[in-house]
Amino acid sequence: MVLRQGFYEEVELHLLNAADYYEKMVTEKLIDNNGCFTDFVPYPWMLEKGEIWSNKMRDEEIKHLQEALPWEKKAIAEIEKALEKLE
Repeated sequence: MVLRQGFYEEVELHLLNAADYYEKMVTEKLIDNNGCFTDFVPYPWMLEKGEIWSNKMRDEEIKHLQEALPWEKKAIAEIEKALEKLE
């Protein structure tokens, strides 16, 4: 592959945009006011002995992931644009 003048800037812009979308996804949709995502989506080992995920916990996780999905799609689109520059 031959890299042409300005290649890095063209790819970099799209990757930086993707990174911005991912940062917004995490900070605006996947963490709580304390900067933690495990309050509403705890890891299995964080549950009390005998406690299992409740339907409320699952619903909360689904809600957050659905709200994050548009940001994820935007980030992926930017990555795809960067990859097009490599073709």
